Amino acid sequence: LNPEKHMYEEIMVVVEGRGTTEIWSDGQAKPHTFEWQRGSMFSLPHNTNHRIINAASRPALILVASGCNSILDTSPKDTIPESTAITDAQSARAALAGMYSALQSTNSYGEELIEFGDLSADNAYNSGTYTSYLEADLNQLRSNNSTIFDIWTSQYEAINRANEIISKVPAVDGLDDTERAEIEGEAYFVRALSYHNLVKLFGGVPIKLTPTASVSDVGNETRAAVADVYTQILKDLDSASAFVTNTEPQTQATEGA
Repeated sequence: LNPEKHMYEEIMVVVEGRGTTEIWSDGQAKPHTFEWQRGSMFSLPHNTNHRIINAASRPALILVASGCNSILDTSPKDTIPESTAITDAQSARAALAGMYSALQSTNSYGEELIEFGDLSADNAYNSGTYTSYLEADLNQLRSNNSTIFDIWTSQYEAINRANEIISKVPAVDGLDDTERAEIEGEAYFVRALSYHNLVKLFGGVPIKLTPTASVSDVGNETRAAVADVYTQILKDLDSASAFVTNTEPQTQATEGA
């Protein structure tokens, strides 16, 4: 092969074949050479020149893994910073759509939240191979059940998105009073709905009423009593009732709901 130079370290495992590899640094007169064959594993240091020479008549098969010296840190392409998430009317409307999107995820009303309730209540039975679903069918849930973790996480995801709206929409410019109240009211409704799902499934749960910006924001959260969760649900529903004026049967919270 032609000489190459990479800015990352490579680890190679020879599956088939035999040959030699030359390694040298810039300005080095004579390269370091070593032989390899089937089963050999070797590392190519970053920022060095190297050339792989096949000594057999057939192509060699070599598996390669690479890595760099520092942690890969790239900006996510599907999210925006919390500080700029809701700053005007357009982003407030987008945040409302994002809040409802959390409800339709497969971990929530899109699949697992509904199915696990039916399995546990004998309205359905498990005929598949997922252990997590079988545990629900048998009412023998374990603490490491992955689907239970997904359901818990999905409800707090919806709650956090509602908290963002409740926290920021009141100060956003470009919304008339009716639309601003409608957006806030629907956020209160979704927060109440999500806490109702949680308290039915898990009993007392942590009550988080402000946006979560980092892990440290939830590190000291503790479970609230069941009565306190229901008190918060009723309070949020009262707020939703005061703000929501939409009466059309849509896929959003309405005055009738």
